[in-house]
Amino acid sequence: QESRGYDEIGLDSRHWLLAESGDYMYHYKENGKWHVNINGKIHDKAYDASLDDNDGSFSYLFARDDGQLYENTNGTVRETGRLERMTRGVFDSDKYYGSNLDILSDDRKHSLYSSLEYPYVAVDGKRYGAAPALFAWYDREHDTFSWNAIEGRELVCYTLRLK
Repeated sequence: QESRGYDEIGLDSRHWLLAESGDYMYHYKENGKWHVNINGKIHDKAYDASLDDNDGSFSYLFARDDGQLYENTNGTVRETGRLERMTRGVFDSDKYYGSNLDILSDDRKHSLYSSLEYPYVAVDGKRYGAAPALFAWYDREHDTFSWNAIEGRELVCYTLRLK
């Protein structure tokens, strides 16, 4: 294979995986944009990528210009919700995880805010969880905010139905 020069390669375990099956995945930054290489196939703007150690199945999240968040699971793409706004966030930036997340529901009556400065996520001014969100989104179909965070040594996922 031809050797390539990258701006940066993710060096911790959330950025790469070499499975016993021989399947692999790694994140890299090239020309100022993050990508993920899954078994030799390049996926742009990928976030939260995972690769199954046993069968090589993969999934990742990405956004399109329509403001929607999508999930690609083994080549099957489905819409998962609306990505309203990210400040210094994942997509088209030099930061893989957002440091400040500020998302509104479609009707703009509800908001989710998270910052690395605070050990919680605020939804409509109420505190939830024990760590800032790594990533968050609004799911229009279910009228929920969802986010994931690392609390202690565990990755946790929250979904909060709005009323």
